[in-house]
Amino acid sequence: MQKPEPSRIREQGSTLVEYAVLFAILIVLWIPVIGATNYALSGVFAGWPDHFSEAGYGPTNGSSTTTTTTTTTVPPTTTTTTATPGGGDEPLTETKTAVFNDEISVTFELTAGFVTYGSVVADGWTYEVKKDTGHKVHLKFTHEESGERVTVKGWLHKKDELKTSVKEH
Repeated sequence: MQKPEPSRIREQGSTLVEYAVLFAILIVLWIPVIGATNYALSGVFAGWPDHFSEAGYGPTNGSSTTTTTTTTTVPPTTTTTTATPGGGDEPLTETKTAVFNDEISVTFELTAGFVTYGSVVADGWTYEVKKDTGHKVHLKFTHEESGERVTVKGWLHKKDELKTSVKEH
């Protein structure tokens, strides 16, 4: 009696069907992740167009403003105005004004989790925005005559409150 020859096993790579099934499984698993990311990012970017227009980016009616006056020396201070509850659908708003030497005054506002700067009075100073992330705003001021530098910051604190600081360099 002759021994039967063992059957041959064919090994091949993955077929197109197997790749399609694997791809479909990955898509199904990623749909909730993409949806959650989209929801999270929509809240972050929702206020940006308003933030940039309020922050003074870009031309406003083709005009620019420069002010220059004399200086006096007073230590850096920060003044606070109280939070005001919004009426109806308006979010809670908190406003703080950071002041340096009665020469620089920057008003920061916290609305719906976004920090913006509005009123900037800087007689005899020029300034540039060093950071503006929506949660932090850093402005660097340079005195036009003396070259003195001051950084004014406004940021969202961990406890959802607006904090400010003034630092002379």
